[in-house]
Amino acid sequence: MCGVPCASRFFSLFFCFLFFFGLAAVAAQMQFQTFQFSKLRDAGTSIVVLSGQQGIRQYANAPSISVGEFRIIRKALMADANVQDVAWVTSECTNNIKVSNVGETFSVLPIRVQTVSPNYFEVGALEFYKLESQFLASTSTTSALTLGEQLYTARGSQSIILPTSMRNALNYNAFQADQPVAPMQVSVEDYTTQPFPTTTSMQLKPMAYLDSAPGLRFTPLFGRASRQDALVAPATFLQLSQGEYNSIENLPIRRILVQVKHEPTADSYKRLKQSVLDASETVFPAIGITMWSLQDDAGSITQTLAIIDFFFVAITLVGLLLCFFSLVASMVSNIHEQSQDIAIVRSMGLTKRQVVMVYVFEAFVLVLSSAGLGMGVGFVIAWTFSSQQNLFTQLPLTFYFPWPIVLTVIVTAIVCACLAAGLPSWRLVQLRITELLRKFGS
Repeated sequence: MCGVPCASRFFSLFFCFLFFFGLAAVAAQMQFQTFQFSKLRDAGTSIVVLSGQQGIRQYANAPSISVGEFRIIRKALMADANVQDVAWVTSECTNNIKVSNVGETFSVLPIRVQTVSPNYFEVGALEFYKLESQFLASTSTTSALTLGEQLYTARGSQSIILPTSMRNALNYNAFQADQPVAPMQVSVEDYTTQPFPTTTSMQLKPMAYLDSAPGLRFTPLFGRASRQDALVAPATFLQLSQGEYNSIENLPIRRILVQVKHEPTADSYKRLKQSVLDASETVFPAIGITMWSLQDDAGSITQTLAIIDFFFVAITLVGLLLCFFSLVASMVSNIHEQSQDIAIVRSMGLTKRQVVMVYVFEAFVLVLSSAGLGMGVGFVIAWTFSSQQNLFTQLPLTFYFPWPIVLTVIVTAIVCACLAAGLPSWRLVQLRITELLRKFGS
Protein backbone atom coordinates (compact mmCIF):
# COMPACT_ATOMS: atom_id res chain seq x y z
CA MET A 1 0.00 0.00 0.00
CA CYS A 2 2.88 2.41 0.56
CA GLY A 3 3.71 2.53 -3.19
CA VAL A 4 6.48 1.41 -5.50
CA PRO A 5 8.85 4.39 -5.01
CA CYS A 6 8.88 3.99 -1.24
CA ALA A 7 9.25 0.22 -1.49
CA SER A 8 12.14 0.40 -3.93
CA ARG A 9 13.94 2.97 -1.77
CA PHE A 10 13.38 0.89 1.32
CA PHE A 11 14.51 -2.26 -0.46
CA SER A 12 17.69 -0.81 -1.95
CA LEU A 13 18.64 0.98 1.28
CA PHE A 14 18.86 -2.08 3.52
CA PHE A 15 20.17 -4.30 0.74
CA CYS A 16 23.16 -1.99 0.27
CA PHE A 17 23.87 -1.73 3.99
CA LEU A 18 23.86 -5.50 4.49
CA PHE A 19 25.92 -6.14 1.37
CA PHE A 20 28.69 -3.55 1.64
CA PHE A 21 29.25 -3.53 5.39
CA GLY A 22 29.00 -7.31 5.62
CA LEU A 23 31.50 -7.76 2.78
CA ALA A 24 33.89 -5.29 4.41
CA ALA A 25 33.70 -7.21 7.70
CA VAL A 26 34.36 -10.53 5.92
CA ALA A 27 37.36 -9.02 4.10
CA ALA A 28 38.80 -7.78 7.40
CA GLN A 29 38.36 -11.19 9.03
CA MET A 30 39.92 -12.93 6.02
CA GLN A 31 42.98 -10.71 6.24
CA PHE A 32 43.33 -11.50 9.94
CA GLN A 33 43.00 -15.23 9.34
CA THR A 34 45.52 -15.03 6.50
CA PHE A 35 48.00 -13.27 8.77
CA GLN A 36 47.39 -15.71 11.63
CA PHE A 37 47.64 -18.88 9.52
CA SER A 38 50.66 -17.55 7.63
CA LYS A 39 52.49 -17.02 10.90
CA LEU A 40 51.42 -20.43 12.19
CA ARG A 41 52.49 -22.16 8.97
CA ASP A 42 55.89 -20.46 8.99
CA ALA A 43 56.41 -21.34 12.65
CA GLY A 44 55.05 -24.91 12.58
CA THR A 45 53.25 -24.74 15.93
CA SER A 46 51.76 -22.04 18.12
CA ILE A 47 54.91 -22.09 20.30
CA VAL A 48 58.43 -22.48 18.90
CA VAL A 49 61.95 -22.06 20.23
CA LEU A 50 64.33 -20.43 17.75
CA SER A 51 68.10 -20.35 17.77
CA GLY A 52 69.61 -16.89 17.88
CA GLN A 53 67.62 -13.66 18.04
CA GLN A 54 65.90 -13.75 14.64
CA GLY A 55 62.27 -14.25 13.71
CA ILE A 56 60.46 -17.37 12.60
CA ARG A 57 61.89 -16.99 9.07
CA GLN A 58 65.57 -17.51 9.72
CA TYR A 59 68.34 -17.37 7.16
CA ALA A 60 70.82 -20.09 6.25
CA ASN A 61 73.61 -18.45 8.24
CA ALA A 62 71.49 -18.00 11.37
CA PRO A 63 72.98 -19.34 14.64
CA SER A 64 72.05 -22.91 15.44
CA ILE A 65 72.25 -25.31 18.35
CA SER A 66 73.47 -28.88 18.35
CA VAL A 67 71.55 -32.04 19.18
CA GLY A 68 73.22 -32.18 22.58
CA GLU A 69 72.13 -28.61 23.37
CA PHE A 70 68.64 -29.49 22.16
CA ARG A 71 68.38 -32.14 24.87
CA ILE A 72 68.88 -29.45 27.53
CA ILE A 73 66.11 -27.31 26.09
CA ARG A 74 63.86 -30.34 25.69
CA LYS A 75 64.34 -31.21 29.36
CA ALA A 76 63.32 -27.69 30.38
CA LEU A 77 60.27 -27.81 28.10
CA MET A 78 59.06 -31.26 29.14
CA ALA A 79 59.24 -30.20 32.80
CA ASP A 80 56.10 -28.16 32.12
CA ALA A 81 52.93 -30.23 32.58
CA ASN A 82 51.23 -28.53 29.63
CA VAL A 83 53.93 -29.55 27.12
CA GLN A 84 53.09 -32.81 25.37
CA ASP A 85 56.01 -33.28 22.97
CA VAL A 86 58.76 -31.40 21.11
CA ALA A 87 60.38 -31.82 17.69
CA TRP A 88 63.12 -30.10 15.72
CA VAL A 89 64.14 -29.11 12.21
CA THR A 90 67.65 -28.25 11.10
CA SER A 91 68.97 -25.26 9.23
CA GLU A 92 69.16 -25.56 5.48
CA CYS A 93 72.33 -26.95 3.98
CA THR A 94 74.45 -23.95 3.04
CA ASN A 95 75.76 -25.50 -0.17
CA ASN A 96 74.23 -24.82 -3.58
CA ILE A 97 72.00 -27.84 -4.19
CA LYS A 98 69.81 -28.63 -7.16
CA VAL A 99 67.53 -31.55 -7.92
CA SER A 100 66.94 -32.92 -11.40
CA ASN A 101 66.05 -36.05 -13.28
CA VAL A 102 68.93 -38.38 -14.04
CA GLY A 103 69.37 -37.03 -17.57
CA GLU A 104 69.18 -33.44 -16.27
CA THR A 105 66.64 -32.44 -18.89
CA PHE A 106 64.61 -30.88 -16.07
CA SER A 107 66.19 -29.33 -12.99
CA VAL A 108 65.32 -27.06 -10.06
CA LEU A 109 67.92 -24.74 -8.52
CA PRO A 110 68.30 -23.87 -5.74
CA ILE A 111 66.51 -25.97 -3.14
CA ARG A 112 66.74 -25.88 0.66
CA VAL A 113 67.72 -29.30 2.00
CA GLN A 114 66.94 -29.99 5.66
CA THR A 115 66.26 -32.87 8.00
CA VAL A 116 63.77 -33.28 10.83
CA SER A 117 63.23 -35.32 13.95
CA PRO A 118 61.24 -38.58 13.65
CA ASN A 119 58.17 -37.08 15.38
CA TYR A 120 58.17 -33.83 13.41
CA PHE A 121 54.91 -34.38 11.52
CA GLU A 122 53.08 -35.44 14.69
CA VAL A 123 54.15 -32.38 16.67
CA GLY A 124 53.64 -29.82 13.88
CA ALA A 125 50.26 -28.23 13.22
CA LEU A 126 48.25 -30.95 11.47
CA GLU A 127 46.11 -28.52 9.46
CA PHE A 128 49.17 -27.69 7.36
CA TYR A 129 50.17 -31.29 6.66
CA LYS A 130 48.81 -32.16 3.20
CA LEU A 131 50.18 -35.28 1.53
CA GLU A 132 49.79 -35.34 -2.26
CA SER A 133 51.11 -38.89 -2.78
CA GLN A 134 53.38 -41.38 -1.02
CA PHE A 135 55.36 -44.37 -2.21
CA LEU A 136 53.73 -47.74 -1.57
CA ALA A 137 55.59 -50.96 -2.18
CA SER A 138 52.35 -52.69 -3.17
CA THR A 139 48.62 -52.21 -2.92
CA SER A 140 48.41 -54.70 -0.05
CA THR A 141 51.08 -53.18 2.21
CA THR A 142 51.19 -49.80 3.88
CA SER A 143 53.84 -48.45 6.19
CA ALA A 144 52.92 -47.99 9.84
CA LEU A 145 55.68 -45.41 10.17
CA THR A 146 55.16 -41.71 9.65
CA LEU A 147 57.17 -39.80 7.06
CA GLY A 148 59.55 -38.48 9.70
CA GLU A 149 60.16 -41.99 11.04
CA GLN A 150 60.67 -43.41 7.53
CA LEU A 151 63.62 -41.05 7.04
CA TYR A 152 65.42 -42.98 9.78
CA THR A 153 65.05 -46.36 8.04
CA ALA A 154 67.38 -47.99 5.52
CA ARG A 155 65.19 -46.97 2.62
CA GLY A 156 64.79 -43.48 4.05
CA SER A 157 68.54 -42.92 3.92
CA GLN A 158 68.27 -43.32 0.13
CA SER A 159 65.13 -41.21 -0.28
CA ILE A 160 64.01 -37.61 -0.39
CA ILE A 161 60.72 -35.85 0.43
CA LEU A 162 59.82 -33.12 -2.06
CA PRO A 163 57.02 -30.57 -2.57
CA THR A 164 54.45 -31.34 -5.24
CA SER A 165 55.62 -28.32 -7.24
CA MET A 166 58.99 -30.02 -7.83
CA ARG A 167 57.29 -33.14 -9.14
CA ASN A 168 55.45 -30.95 -11.63
CA ALA A 169 58.59 -28.99 -12.54
CA LEU A 170 60.61 -32.20 -13.10
CA ASN A 171 57.74 -33.84 -15.01
CA TYR A 172 57.57 -36.88 -12.72
CA ASN A 173 54.43 -39.00 -12.36
CA ALA A 174 52.59 -39.52 -9.12
CA PHE A 175 53.26 -42.72 -7.21
CA GLN A 176 51.47 -45.85 -8.36
CA ALA A 177 51.39 -49.08 -6.40
CA ASP A 178 53.45 -51.97 -7.76
CA GLN A 179 55.28 -49.54 -10.08
CA PRO A 180 59.02 -48.73 -9.79
CA VAL A 181 60.02 -45.22 -8.80
CA ALA A 182 62.43 -43.30 -11.00
CA PRO A 183 65.35 -41.85 -9.01
CA MET A 184 66.24 -38.18 -8.86
CA GLN A 185 69.68 -36.67 -9.03
CA VAL A 186 70.70 -34.33 -6.21
CA SER A 187 73.78 -32.28 -7.05
CA VAL A 188 75.98 -30.10 -4.84
CA GLU A 189 77.82 -27.38 -6.72
CA ASP A 190 80.98 -25.87 -5.28
CA TYR A 191 81.74 -22.48 -6.83
CA THR A 192 84.92 -21.92 -4.79
CA THR A 193 86.98 -24.08 -7.13
CA GLN A 194 88.59 -22.25 -10.00
CA PRO A 195 88.25 -21.86 -12.88
CA PHE A 196 85.19 -24.14 -13.02
CA PRO A 197 82.75 -25.21 -10.31
CA THR A 198 82.88 -28.74 -8.94
CA THR A 199 79.72 -30.84 -8.91
CA THR A 200 79.08 -33.80 -6.63
CA SER A 201 75.95 -35.84 -7.33
CA MET A 202 73.97 -38.63 -5.70
CA GLN A 203 70.77 -40.39 -6.68
CA LEU A 204 67.83 -40.45 -4.27
CA LYS A 205 64.38 -41.88 -4.77
CA PRO A 206 61.37 -39.71 -3.91
CA MET A 207 59.52 -41.02 -0.87
CA ALA A 208 56.57 -38.61 -0.84
CA TYR A 209 55.28 -35.39 -2.36
CA LEU A 210 53.72 -32.83 -0.01
CA ASP A 211 51.37 -29.98 -0.87
CA SER A 212 52.22 -28.27 2.43
CA ALA A 213 53.91 -28.98 5.74
CA PRO A 214 54.14 -27.09 9.05
CA GLY A 215 57.18 -24.85 9.33
CA LEU A 216 58.46 -25.82 5.87
CA ARG A 217 58.17 -24.37 2.39
CA PHE A 218 56.09 -26.85 0.43
CA THR A 219 53.58 -25.92 -2.24
CA PRO A 220 51.56 -27.72 -4.93
CA LEU A 221 51.58 -24.74 -7.32
CA PHE A 222 53.38 -25.29 -10.60
CA GLY A 223 56.19 -22.83 -11.27
CA ARG A 224 57.10 -22.21 -7.62
CA ALA A 225 59.61 -25.02 -7.17
CA SER A 226 62.73 -22.89 -6.58
CA ARG A 227 63.67 -21.99 -3.01
CA GLN A 228 61.38 -24.73 -1.74
CA ASP A 229 62.33 -27.20 0.99
CA ALA A 230 63.34 -30.84 0.62
CA LEU A 231 63.74 -33.33 3.47
CA VAL A 232 66.41 -36.02 3.60
CA ALA A 233 67.72 -38.46 6.20
CA PRO A 234 70.29 -37.14 8.72
CA ALA A 235 73.05 -39.26 7.14
CA THR A 236 72.22 -37.84 3.71
CA PHE A 237 72.23 -34.32 5.14
CA LEU A 238 75.77 -34.88 6.43
CA GLN A 239 76.92 -36.07 2.99
CA LEU A 240 75.40 -33.05 1.26
CA SER A 241 77.11 -30.71 3.73
CA GLN A 242 80.47 -32.05 2.43
CA GLY A 243 82.27 -32.10 5.75
CA GLU A 244 80.71 -29.01 7.31
CA TYR A 245 78.97 -31.31 9.79
CA ASN A 246 80.66 -34.62 10.56
CA SER A 247 78.31 -36.13 13.13
CA ILE A 248 74.59 -36.35 13.84
CA GLU A 249 75.34 -34.83 17.24
CA ASN A 250 76.46 -31.69 15.40
CA LEU A 251 73.33 -31.25 13.27
CA PRO A 252 72.44 -27.52 13.20
CA ILE A 253 69.01 -27.28 14.83
CA ARG A 254 67.39 -23.92 14.12
CA ARG A 255 63.82 -24.47 15.32
CA ILE A 256 62.17 -26.49 18.09
CA LEU A 257 58.45 -27.11 17.76
CA VAL A 258 56.49 -27.32 21.01
CA GLN A 259 53.24 -29.28 21.15
CA VAL A 260 51.01 -28.25 24.06
CA LYS A 261 47.94 -29.98 25.46
CA HIS A 262 45.98 -26.72 25.51
CA GLU A 263 46.79 -23.11 24.74
CA PRO A 264 48.65 -21.66 27.73
CA THR A 265 47.59 -18.54 29.56
CA ALA A 266 49.78 -15.45 29.57
CA ASP A 267 51.22 -16.31 33.00
CA SER A 268 51.92 -19.99 32.20
CA TYR A 269 53.56 -19.06 28.90
CA LYS A 270 55.72 -16.48 30.68
CA ARG A 271 56.90 -19.10 33.19
CA LEU A 272 57.63 -21.61 30.42
CA LYS A 273 59.61 -19.03 28.47
CA GLN A 274 61.63 -18.01 31.50
CA SER A 275 62.54 -21.60 32.35
CA VAL A 276 63.77 -22.24 28.81
CA LEU A 277 65.78 -19.03 28.74
CA ASP A 278 67.38 -19.87 32.08
CA ALA A 279 68.36 -23.34 30.86
CA SER A 280 69.87 -22.02 27.63
CA GLU A 281 71.87 -19.17 29.20
CA THR A 282 73.78 -21.58 31.40
CA VAL A 283 74.96 -23.73 28.47
CA PHE A 284 75.26 -21.55 25.34
CA PRO A 285 74.96 -17.88 26.31
CA ALA A 286 76.76 -16.72 23.17
CA ILE A 287 74.09 -18.07 20.80
CA GLY A 288 70.98 -17.35 22.81
CA ILE A 289 67.50 -18.44 21.88
CA THR A 290 64.17 -16.77 21.14
CA MET A 291 60.78 -18.14 22.14
CA TRP A 292 57.88 -17.19 19.85
CA SER A 293 54.19 -17.64 20.47
CA LEU A 294 51.25 -17.03 18.16
CA GLN A 295 49.55 -15.17 21.00
CA ASP A 296 52.25 -12.51 20.86
CA ASP A 297 51.37 -11.56 17.28
CA ALA A 298 47.65 -12.36 17.26
CA GLY A 299 46.73 -10.56 20.49
CA SER A 300 46.98 -7.04 19.11
CA ILE A 301 45.30 -8.09 15.85
CA THR A 302 42.33 -9.51 17.77
CA GLN A 303 41.86 -6.22 19.59
CA THR A 304 42.10 -4.35 16.29
CA LEU A 305 39.42 -6.57 14.75
CA ALA A 306 37.13 -5.98 17.73
CA ILE A 307 37.55 -2.23 17.21
CA ILE A 308 36.89 -2.63 13.48
CA ASP A 309 33.69 -4.61 14.14
CA PHE A 310 32.54 -1.94 16.60
CA PHE A 311 33.35 0.73 14.01
CA PHE A 312 31.33 -1.07 11.33
CA VAL A 313 28.35 -1.47 13.65
CA ALA A 314 28.54 2.19 14.71
CA ILE A 315 28.77 3.40 11.11
CA THR A 316 25.85 1.17 10.19
CA LEU A 317 23.71 2.62 12.97
CA VAL A 318 24.60 6.18 12.00
CA GLY A 319 23.86 5.51 8.35
CA LEU A 320 20.53 3.87 9.10
CA LEU A 321 19.58 6.74 11.39
CA LEU A 322 20.29 9.31 8.69
CA CYS A 323 18.37 7.32 6.09
CA PHE A 324 15.52 6.90 8.54
CA PHE A 325 14.52 10.55 8.15
CA SER A 326 14.43 10.24 4.38
CA LEU A 327 12.38 7.07 4.76
CA VAL A 328 9.91 8.81 7.08
CA ALA A 329 9.42 11.62 4.60
CA SER A 330 8.72 9.14 1.80
CA MET A 331 6.33 7.10 3.95
CA VAL A 332 4.40 10.17 5.08
CA SER A 333 3.98 11.37 1.50
CA ASN A 334 2.87 7.97 0.21
CA ILE A 335 0.51 7.25 3.09
CA HIS A 336 -1.18 10.65 2.74
CA GLU A 337 -1.63 10.01 -0.98
CA GLN A 338 -3.50 6.81 -0.05
CA SER A 339 -5.87 8.51 2.39
CA GLN A 340 -8.85 7.63 0.16
CA ASP A 341 -7.88 3.97 0.36
CA ILE A 342 -7.71 4.26 4.13
CA ALA A 343 -11.17 5.81 4.22
CA ILE A 344 -12.55 3.01 2.04
CA VAL A 345 -11.13 0.16 4.12
CA ARG A 346 -12.21 1.95 7.30
CA SER A 347 -15.76 2.14 5.95
CA MET A 348 -15.57 -1.59 5.17
CA GLY A 349 -15.03 -2.37 8.86
CA LEU A 350 -11.27 -2.31 9.48
CA THR A 351 -10.32 -0.84 12.82
CA LYS A 352 -7.65 1.82 13.30
CA ARG A 353 -5.25 -0.73 14.68
CA GLN A 354 -5.79 -3.09 11.76
CA VAL A 355 -5.09 -0.32 9.25
CA VAL A 356 -1.86 0.58 11.03
CA MET A 357 -0.83 -3.07 11.16
CA VAL A 358 -1.29 -3.37 7.38
CA TYR A 359 1.34 -0.68 6.82
CA VAL A 360 3.62 -2.11 9.50
CA PHE A 361 3.41 -5.62 8.03
CA GLU A 362 4.11 -4.22 4.57
CA ALA A 363 7.22 -2.49 5.87
CA PHE A 364 8.23 -5.68 7.71
CA VAL A 365 7.97 -7.71 4.47
CA LEU A 366 10.15 -5.14 2.72
CA VAL A 367 12.76 -5.42 5.45
CA LEU A 368 12.85 -9.22 5.34
CA SER A 369 13.04 -9.36 1.55
CA SER A 370 15.81 -6.77 1.30
CA ALA A 371 17.72 -8.33 4.20
CA GLY A 372 17.37 -11.82 2.74
CA LEU A 373 18.55 -10.77 -0.70
CA GLY A 374 21.40 -8.70 0.77
CA MET A 375 22.57 -11.61 2.92
CA GLY A 376 22.24 -14.05 0.03
CA VAL A 377 24.23 -12.02 -2.47
CA GLY A 378 26.77 -11.01 0.19
CA PHE A 379 27.16 -14.63 1.32
CA VAL A 380 27.87 -15.84 -2.21
CA ILE A 381 30.43 -13.10 -2.91
CA ALA A 382 32.07 -13.46 0.52
CA TRP A 383 32.27 -17.25 0.08
CA THR A 384 33.84 -16.74 -3.34
CA PHE A 385 36.31 -14.30 -1.81
CA SER A 386 37.18 -16.81 0.91
CA SER A 387 37.65 -19.60 -1.65
CA GLN A 388 40.01 -17.41 -3.67
CA GLN A 389 42.04 -16.69 -0.54
CA ASN A 390 42.27 -20.43 0.16
CA LEU A 391 43.47 -21.08 -3.39
CA PHE A 392 46.02 -18.27 -3.58
CA THR A 393 47.48 -18.59 -0.09
CA GLN A 394 47.12 -22.37 0.33
CA LEU A 395 45.93 -21.79 3.90
CA PRO A 396 43.03 -23.57 5.68
CA LEU A 397 40.95 -20.40 6.06
CA THR A 398 37.42 -20.70 7.47
CA PHE A 399 34.45 -18.70 6.24
CA TYR A 400 33.39 -15.86 8.54
CA PHE A 401 29.76 -14.73 8.69
CA PRO A 402 29.41 -11.15 10.07
CA TRP A 403 26.66 -11.81 12.59
CA PRO A 404 27.10 -8.53 14.55
CA ILE A 405 26.53 -6.38 11.47
CA VAL A 406 23.72 -8.56 10.11
CA LEU A 407 21.80 -8.58 13.38
CA THR A 408 22.37 -4.84 13.87
CA VAL A 409 21.07 -4.01 10.40
CA ILE A 410 18.04 -6.31 10.61
CA VAL A 411 16.95 -5.20 14.10
CA THR A 412 17.50 -1.53 13.28
CA ALA A 413 15.73 -1.91 9.94
CA ILE A 414 12.68 -3.50 11.57
CA VAL A 415 12.48 -0.72 14.17
CA CYS A 416 12.90 1.98 11.50
CA ALA A 417 10.28 0.36 9.27
CA CYS A 418 7.75 0.10 12.08
CA LEU A 419 8.29 3.71 13.13
CA ALA A 420 8.32 5.06 9.57
CA ALA A 421 5.10 3.20 8.64
CA GLY A 422 3.34 3.16 12.01
CA LEU A 423 3.56 6.81 13.08
CA PRO A 424 2.18 8.45 9.88
CA SER A 425 -0.56 5.86 9.47
CA TRP A 426 -1.59 6.15 13.14
CA ARG A 427 -1.93 9.92 12.87
CA LEU A 428 -3.99 9.56 9.72
CA VAL A 429 -6.46 6.98 11.06
CA GLN A 430 -7.31 9.31 13.95
CA LEU A 431 -9.37 11.41 11.48
CA ARG A 432 -12.98 10.55 10.73
CA ILE A 433 -13.76 8.76 7.49
CA THR A 434 -15.67 11.75 6.23
CA GLU A 435 -12.76 14.03 7.10
CA LEU A 436 -10.40 11.80 5.12
CA LEU A 437 -12.65 11.90 2.06
CA ARG A 438 -13.38 15.63 2.37
CA LYS A 439 -9.79 16.70 3.19
CA PHE A 440 -7.92 14.53 0.73
CA GLY A 441 -10.68 13.51 -1.69
CA SER A 442 -10.83 14.54 -5.27
